[in-house]
Amino acid sequence: MRNSRFSKILSGACPKPLYDTVIRDTGTMVVTPTLGSIVPNWVLAIPKRHAVNAARWSEDWSTSPLQIIEDIARSFGRNLTEVIWFEHGATEPRSIVGCGVDHAHIHILLEPPFSFERLCDEVRSDVGLRWCSGRGDAYTALDACQSYLVVGSGTQFLLAQSVETAGSQFFRRAIARIVGREAAWDYRSHPHIENVAETIATASRAA
Repeated sequence: MRNSRFSKILSGACPKPLYDTVIRDTGTMVVTPTLGSIVPNWVLAIPKRHAVNAARWSEDWSTSPLQIIEDIARSFGRNLTEVIWFEHGATEPRSIVGCGVDHAHIHILLEPPFSFERLCDEVRSDVGLRWCSGRGDAYTALDACQSYLVVGSGTQFLLAQSVETAGSQFFRRAIARIVGREAAWDYRSHPHIENVAETIATASRAA
């Protein structure tokens, strides 16, 4: 097991903090609440096998991240068009793009309080990145050897590559602006434990 923010989750070590509670297990991924849930019902899909990003994980293990996202959404009584998912795709350990986690993980907003289009508008306005939009499986459209930011809902996605200039926690910062919590985007200083607890309660009801 490589050392990462998720090492204790993936090793099964106890005790664990509330935000490391495993609420779903797909066989290839575990699902937990996310530390720093700016809104409730925000989960992480974490591959059990190490990879620096989900695109590399998909290539290495011939697994479709998008299919797993859809399966996770269904386990909560949601369909793929109702959720918003995103990833900060780093290409090396300790990358600023990877937010200091050093292990692939996909964020899924199960009940986003804004539309996919609103989030796309917000991220396009933030920094001078080259964004491209598309339909289908975003992970077949990107180069896993370049850093990336990707966000999707249903079969729609928005993608940018070579994104080191975007800094850390890019999508968290965008979401915080949308919901009026601009000062509370950083998961290190704002854990939002009340939303973590609500996510766990939602998972129990949907089980």
